[in-house]
Amino acid sequence: MVSLFRRQIALGTVLAVTIGSLHGCSSNPVVPSGPLFFSWTELRMGIGDPAENGDVVTLNYTAWLFDEDAEDGKGQAVDSGADLEFILGGDQVIPAFDLGVVGMRVAGLRELSIPPGFVGNGAGVGNIPPDVALVANVEMVDIQPLRSDTAPFTIIDLEIGGGLEARAGDTLRVAYSGWLFDNDAPENKGTLFEMSPPTGLAFTLGQGDVIEGWELGILGMRVGGTRRLIVPPELAVGHTSQITIPGDSTLVFDIQLLQILG
Repeated sequence: MVSLFRRQIALGTVLAVTIGSLHGCSSNPVVPSGPLFFSWTELRMGIGDPAENGDVVTLNYTAWLFDEDAEDGKGQAVDSGADLEFILGGDQVIPAFDLGVVGMRVAGLRELSIPPGFVGNGAGVGNIPPDVALVANVEMVDIQPLRSDTAPFTIIDLEIGGGLEARAGDTLRVAYSGWLFDNDAPENKGTLFEMSPPTGLAFTLGQGDVIEGWELGILGMRVGGTRRLIVPPELAVGHTSQITIPGDSTLVFDIQLLQILG
């Protein structure tokens, strides 16, 4: 998804900086004990070059609560995902994924032993209670070197607003700046190509008034909040060049939600 219109990802975007997609049981399990140190075990060697920080990797994974009485320590399953894509070492997933995937090869399989501090800094997430340990199996599906001018759709909340939440059909007023993505530039902000007028930009969310990246990336923002969106070409202007945006450009936007007009 895009933004002018995605930070986070990993674990389906659970184990995506925010651990993005825990789909497990909704019961409240007994908090188990667990390993004191993060570690991993190679269950199957893959093929090809090893994954390095900066590569775009794709994983399949399953995560369980650690249970010392269960086989292999795998208690209640709390999350699983297929084709989870993220930049390795980019802080888009839980720390255990960033650390435990380095050196894996395509078709490789690892088992990670994950203390609480490597999940969500001790905070509960989704079906994962606070301060628990996990066991996760991760399978490497694909490894692609990161081009200096590309990145996956990413949504990063720089500041959470305290006002109303933006929903489809709302008319919004935003202030924004947009840059061409540059992996070597601070905050990935290359050439500045556009800024909003002093009064901001008004549009209706979900009506196709803005690029798809904005439609996806602004949904759920609250008034007063600021988001950074990294938007790949398919969610921005695609192959077609604009006056200040070359075709096939990945874009970076900082967007502040000023008002919900109606």
